[in-house]
Amino acid sequence: MQVMDKGRFQKLTATLSLSAGQS
Repeated sequence: MQVMDKGRFQKLTATLSLSAGQS
């Protein structure tokens, strides 16, 4: 996994976690 992909994955995970927390 490249740095760019890892960064996007972390951002995606953070977004999912935030959405899960609000729901």
